[in-house]
Amino acid sequence: MKNLKSILFLFASVLLFACGNSGADKKLGANHPQADYICPMDTDVVSDSPGKCTKCGMDLVENPNHHHDGEGH
Repeated sequence: MKNLKSILFLFASVLLFACGNSGADKKLGANHPQADYICPMDTDVVSDSPGKCTKCGMDLVENPNHHHDGEGH
């Protein structure tokens, strides 16, 4: 049973690293810089407060491209 868990963990890790880091992190929220929170799966779902995505149910994450009014960036 321990070997099965190890194999599944390894497979999931490889899958996440192979598919997940294609530069999308830099683009997440780029089209919605005014939004505080955004769904990582459905980037058209945005919100001003934390919550769940209305399409897929994932937790909304802080928008890395959020620009606050008055910031000097």
